[in-house]
Amino acid sequence: MEFSMNFRQVDLQRFSQPFTERFCQVPENSTPRLFKLQSRFLVVEHPRDSVTSKRLPEVIPFRQLKSLSLTSSHGIDELLMMAFCTHLETLEINEYICQVPEDNIHEGFVALDSVDKFIVHVNEYKRNQFYPLWSSLTLPSLSILNVITNCSYFLPAKEWPWEHLHDFLKRSMAHSLSDLSLSFSGDTLTTCLPSLIQILRYTSKLSALKICLDKLHEGASLTAFHSSITDLLVSLSISPPREALLFELRKFHLVLREHNQPYSKVEIGKQILSFAASRSLRSLTMSGMILKVSPLSELEWEILRTEVARVLEKGIFPKFQVDKEDEQMELLRHVRELTAGGMACTIAEWPDC
Repeated sequence: MEFSMNFRQVDLQRFSQPFTERFCQVPENSTPRLFKLQSRFLVVEHPRDSVTSKRLPEVIPFRQLKSLSLTSSHGIDELLMMAFCTHLETLEINEYICQVPEDNIHEGFVALDSVDKFIVHVNEYKRNQFYPLWSSLTLPSLSILNVITNCSYFLPAKEWPWEHLHDFLKRSMAHSLSDLSLSFSGDTLTTCLPSLIQILRYTSKLSALKICLDKLHEGASLTAFHSSITDLLVSLSISPPREALLFELRKFHLVLREHNQPYSKVEIGKQILSFAASRSLRSLTMSGMILKVSPLSELEWEILRTEVARVLEKGIFPKFQVDKEDEQMELLRHVRELTAGGMACTIAEWPDC
């Protein structure tokens, strides 16, 4: 196979390591136009020589890369290779795995000054999987952060890396972070709401916030979960003289994944609409907060129903049903008031395929 010198994007994730090794045999600087790379690894080990390795930076112009996506990355060497990416703007890491002891890691030893967007998929649920990644990176220009947790397996809520995430943001001086998306289990919200609030206090310049709550694990308290959602929305509501969070928030998106326990969707809906109303242009003007707080322009609430949820009896799992017609009309009235004031509102329920 002949490798073109005109590559602008290269995706090595679907190819085997031998193919990647062959790619590494092309002459140095043979891809001068390359700006986007997707790969499973940055260090290619030769099976016959465990000492000598062929490093992609020797054949790829990492310094001109704008986008880098890594899947199933292993070890500190992968992080060290990122230091070559001096003009990187978008970084995506899927399933980072590293068994290095915490004492062997120096905080912030990989600084990527130009990274604006960071997407990280967390699928390993042990402290020594979180720590190396969050502790090693410093991203001072970060404005968009998306943290996705795979909650298919049981993750004790207390092990979610709030402390490491907070330290990472603090070290990166991420006061200018404008777009934050966090995904974790509903149990984690119930247990760690104060930690989430601490993150939101530090990222006070957010204009967009998305929170995705995965299904509750078996035996989890549905009442406590509903209470934690209420407490979160109350914390984000504007209610003088109470101290407000996120003065510049313009977009809010909440996703709930419903599995084997029915959520009180009407009650949650009331809380969401009350939160949105407190940040509406009309409410902020009336409370005298319009010069301090940006009005919310987009509200989105989604419920994703798993296959288990969809096969349950309709009466057990109501789809936004209410007991009284006037209660339904009251919810619709609030939605109409918000949309009439210029806020885009989306409330939807989807099958979680």
